[in-house]
Amino acid sequence: MQNKTPYQSILVQPAGGLPVTRSPDGDAILKLDQIQSVGIRDITDVVEHRINTIVGTRSHMVRFFNGGVLTYAYNDAGHLIELCANNLMLIVSENSEVTCCVASDVCVMPQE
Repeated sequence: MQNKTPYQSILVQPAGGLPVTRSPDGDAILKLDQIQSVGIRDITDVVEHRINTIVGTRSHMVRFFNGGVLTYAYNDAGHLIELCANNLMLIVSENSEVTCCVASDVCVMPQE
């Protein structure tokens, strides 16, 4: 299902899945409170991982061999408060789990 939303972005919501809004410039926008987990498909693609803890938040910066960067942060209550991926592919499962991989990876998802 696709619907127009304000500012001419497009909302894509697969049956039973997490809604994804696409901005006019092509960015994908997800509602953070609906994401259940953030993962990395192939850890061997990672060249750097930094963790910073600052006043009630723990942020992660993950750099990949292709120059892609994933940043995400959780608050002390365990809620995701930030997720940003540049030059990476995000796969969103029907269970609202986000998996990150480099665009050159072949991402195969099981058929249901």
